[in-house]
Amino acid sequence: NAELGPALQAALADASLDPAGMIVLEQAGVDPLVRHPEVDEDALQAALPTGTPHVRVVEELARAKAEDVLHREGAQLAEEARSAGADTLIVVGCDSMLLVDGRLEGKPHTYERALERWHKMRGRHGVLLTGHALIVADLADDTDAAEAQDTFTRLAELVDEVAGVEIAPD
Repeated sequence: NAELGPALQAALADASLDPAGMIVLEQAGVDPLVRHPEVDEDALQAALPTGTPHVRVVEELARAKAEDVLHREGAQLAEEARSAGADTLIVVGCDSMLLVDGRLEGKPHTYERALERWHKMRGRHGVLLTGHALIVADLADDTDAAEAQDTFTRLAELVDEVAGVEIAPD
């Protein structure tokens, strides 16, 4: 729960499960209610119209994650928020993809695929696109908003041994 103002107590539900994002929230003193989104990202992307702008793709993925969690677990989240004294529930969905040579690259999901992808991309430039979606529910009325940010990223020319260590599973 987070105190957002003198009269507003909010429960934050994280629908993106990004470990780095969780660390930032924890360092800010926020203890989110974490829920796992069940979004078929490949199917969602395939359903978007041809030529959908890249930033819109990550926005839609973020929005789908937040909406999925709210749809499947909203009642439980609202109950947890109320029992913690919150009068607002904020569901956050995020997604990031790397844009390299006009092509979006999502999470590789396996060590082997990450290493293969690194071989193709190293030494080149990319843009990290991050979409954020917030669904703010005052537990009576819902509104939502989404936006995307981009970050220009230069991909280092790591030798294979270093790249293997950097992306090795824990």
